[in-house]
Amino acid sequence: MRVDPRAAVLVSLLGVSCASGPSPRWAQGGAPIEIVAAYWSDDESTVEIHPSGEVREDDQLLFKLDRKGRISTADGTRVAVLLPDGSLVAEDDAVLGWVHGGSSFRADRYTPAVYMFPTGQVVVADEDGRWTAAGQWVHCDGLMRWTCTLVTHVLAAREQKEGGGGGSGAGQALELLRLLELLKLAH
Repeated sequence: MRVDPRAAVLVSLLGVSCASGPSPRWAQGGAPIEIVAAYWSDDESTVEIHPSGEVREDDQLLFKLDRKGRISTADGTRVAVLLPDGSLVAEDDAVLGWVHGGSSFRADRYTPAVYMFPTGQVVVADEDGRWTAAGQWVHCDGLMRWTCTLVTHVLAAREQKEGGGGGSGAGQALELLRLLELLKLAH
């Protein structure tokens, strides 16, 4: 049996294009972020950033960060990358918001989401633009402020999608992948 060489090339290209490896953006990484021990507490719970990049809420692993701005679920599923310009972009290129040191915005880059005062106090905006106090970060000075704002952005978005309205900084733990899927649907 003779195989057409063009068919063999086509099949091999299809195999390569269907591979589920990391995107080029993931492989390269994004913004260099600092990761040191810090914690955010509100009336309901405490969220901790560990030097390993683990983000935990009341000892439950929520998601992981690395020093190249990559976010993955607790089980290691690649989710999003924080780019140097502050864009938070999912693996499928959906923009999930804009995050910088002390403030974040929704995907449109104009609607505020989170503000963190230099003292570490956090306020979160609801869908109508009303601000609500949402706890306080400790050890989020200097470059770590960007990392803490990123974590706050993710958790505040989770709260809004769950109907929490932004009043609580933590609430019940969910997988980050589910949150980001909801964010993509909202944009």
